[in-house]
Amino acid sequence: DNDILQGVTISEYDLLLEHELKHNFYASVGLGYATNEFNEINREDDIYSAEFGLKYFLNPKFRAEAEIGHAIRRSNQPLQDYDRTLLLLSITGNL
Repeated sequence: DNDILQGVTISEYDLLLEHELKHNFYASVGLGYATNEFNEINREDDIYSAEFGLKYFLNPKFRAEAEIGHAIRRSNQPLQDYDRTLLLLSITGNL
C-alpha cells in the first residue's frame, strides 16, 4: 500500500509484570495500547494487546518459554481492523 510510505507516528504504552512462582519458574502478564497516526492521509489506528507467558530456566545456559498474546486493531479506515492471537513456544540457549 503506497499510502503508508508517507510515514506514520507510533505512540506505544506497555505494562509487563513478571513474578517468580518457584525457583527458575516465572509467569508474566502484559497489557499494551498503541496509536498509529498516518501522515498525509486520514488514517488512525488504535491497537489493544494482552499477553501471558511462562518461562522456565532449565539450567544457567538454557530456558524454555511459552507465550500467548492477543491484539485488536481498530482503524478509522474500512477493512483495516483485525483480531490476532499468537502462540510462541521457544527454547533459548546462551553461549
